[in-house]
Amino acid sequence: LRFVSPFLVIPVLLLALPWATSQAVPWLMVSEEVGFNPAFKGCGGRVMAAFNLSQCFPEILDALILGALKHYTHSHVPMLTVAAAAAAGAALAAGMARQRA
Repeated sequence: LRFVSPFLVIPVLLLALPWATSQAVPWLMVSEEVGFNPAFKGCGGRVMAAFNLSQCFPEILDALILGALKHYTHSHVPMLTVAAAAAAGAALAAGMARQRA
């Protein structure tokens, strides 16, 4: 093994805990709700699968669309435009959902 600089290891260690928490806490919240709520009796697997899709589908869609966009345009500008439009759409959808609640 080669020597690894502590200046590289320390930031990785400092960032590993927040990253792991950001990945685990949403799953913990959903599993707690599914496990203790009688309304989800017998369909907990479907709820967890829907949550999994809500987490991974945007990443897959992003990789497909933005990867092709970068390949054909050779620029980051269209990618940023699509990202800004997606953020605006998400904000609009959140606002509409809040009004219905």
